[in-house]
Amino acid sequence: MAELHEQLQQLWSTANKSFRNVAAYGKRNGVKLSPSTVKGWLGGVVPDSTTALTALVEYLETAAERESGWQRLPGGEWAALYRAAHEAKVKARQKTSAPATTPQRASSAPTLQNSTSPAQPGDIEKARRILKAFPLDASWFTSFEHQASFHRIHDSVQDPLYDGQNVLARNYKVRFLDPDLQRQSEKFHDTVNAFLHSLDHMDADGKSGYSQIPTEWRRSFRDQYESLLRKLSGQRDELMTEYGALINLFNERGIPLLPNGS
Repeated sequence: MAELHEQLQQLWSTANKSFRNVAAYGKRNGVKLSPSTVKGWLGGVVPDSTTALTALVEYLETAAERESGWQRLPGGEWAALYRAAHEAKVKARQKTSAPATTPQRASSAPTLQNSTSPAQPGDIEKARRILKAFPLDASWFTSFEHQASFHRIHDSVQDPLYDGQNVLARNYKVRFLDPDLQRQSEKFHDTVNAFLHSLDHMDADGKSGYSQIPTEWRRSFRDQYESLLRKLSGQRDELMTEYGALINLFNERGIPLLPNGS
């Protein structure tokens, strides 16, 4: 059986719909199908529930039938794909949260890596994948540094973050051997997920390329507007902090911080 995101990717390419089309369909039907959410699912992020996923699949399968005679999956197969993906996600989190045990040795030499030990080859390779997805000169990093309040974001800034989120999701099952690197990478992963999840509350404008807090909120729902503005600005700052902490830790371990992750 194909994985959920693989089947979604095939359906997406066959349906030939844009993220804007999907978002508009979701809005008409009271379901949140923002570009950030759908991009995440296509990249391997597991949906929190089946409600929005079911709406997306129904919309895309209907379009794909018209486009190329797409054959709908047998009843219950999408649900089975979701359950399998969700169970894999839970198991991965349980595995990464379980304390690592170190075999007892007869020698008195220390077996745990100390805070100044150089990174091992496997950790360096994992770090390089993260640095390639989140390079020091990334557009989102330079943009966030110069943005006082966070009320909108351009596609050229947010798209690399979604791509990076997909890399983190695929990379999640492979643990760092260094416990400090593992803990900090998990904190960074969590802040990326939380920030991008909050972006789902923004409205996407296909013409300008910006997503922004709904403008009508400033007039009719001022408290909600201010609350989301504070939340996004705070999460943006937290993302920068955790990213900086991870980069500094890489540097301490002697991991090369190469431009553009090259």
